[in-house]
Amino acid sequence: MGDNTDDSATLRDSPKQFGHAAYGSNVPFFYTRYGSPVDLVGLYHGAACFLVSNGPSLLNLDLELLKRPGVMTMSLNNGAATLLQRGITPDFWICVDQPSRFVRQVWLNPGIQKFIPMAAFDKDLWDNEEWKPLADTLKIKYPRDCPNVLGFRRNDKFAAHRFFTEASFNWGCHQKWGGCRTVLLPAIRIPYMLGFRRLYLLGVDLHMTAESCYHFEEGRTKGAVNGNESTYRRIVKEYGPGIRAAADKLGYSIYNCNPASGLTCFEHKPFAEAIEAEAGLCGPTAKVGTAGMYIEWAKKHGTTRQQALEMTGAVPKAATAPVDTKSEVQK
Repeated sequence: MGDNTDDSATLRDSPKQFGHAAYGSNVPFFYTRYGSPVDLVGLYHGAACFLVSNGPSLLNLDLELLKRPGVMTMSLNNGAATLLQRGITPDFWICVDQPSRFVRQVWLNPGIQKFIPMAAFDKDLWDNEEWKPLADTLKIKYPRDCPNVLGFRRNDKFAAHRFFTEASFNWGCHQKWGGCRTVLLPAIRIPYMLGFRRLYLLGVDLHMTAESCYHFEEGRTKGAVNGNESTYRRIVKEYGPGIRAAADKLGYSIYNCNPASGLTCFEHKPFAEAIEAEAGLCGPTAKVGTAGMYIEWAKKHGTTRQQALEMTGAVPKAATAPVDTKSEVQK
């Protein structure tokens, strides 16, 4: 879908720099419940994000590694439940479907920044614990009533050449262009807009059976499995390669941490290796060296760490050994 056929019915091409964080575009991408624009573009410039998708392979990973300082995560749909049950609060979360499909533990958690379609702000929520409308149990009716929720606008036609630069977020194609919508697409683009320049895909299996659907508890009918498999095929054949080509031009590196994933267009990188590379940027955390940091910039240059510690009084000044003049004369 990388041509401009019938683009007049959806979105026209944008200038090359449109939406590119490096150009400081002031076009709004995210909105509060009141419709006020929120400028988040480039906020995490140069950092890395781990995108936790919902394939069963996620359970083969040591998820405790996601707790390391400096590791930022985005989850999607009900996959956040797997992280929350392990004491991991994802930094970001995204959905594109009806909000009533997703658990209240996400909606009510103020520590999770939630990205949802603008059209979902006024859709009813469901209490997965009490099995009633959330309005009946906690008097919270809509996503707009929940903390830390931001809206984005969607479009219905995938075109790889403008995927990262258009003014709204593509989630696949409308039926008139072959269908196959997926939350994975905006989940890949939003970290780029936030400034992340390395994205690691976890649990992106792109294969489903009735017996093995997700890494969280849920069943799928035969029709639902077939529908997902159809979408997966289009991701593998068209969406993924197109996004890879566009991302390469923008310096956005996307890695797949699942060696058995059907999405082979992205370079594979082992999960533990990715964690070590990204968490290592923050340095060791068992003991963080702080002493001596409060001396002025000019004084830091030309001094050793020991001298810096002495200058701040963190350690006593080293005693100067007395000169043995007698010995020097005898020599």
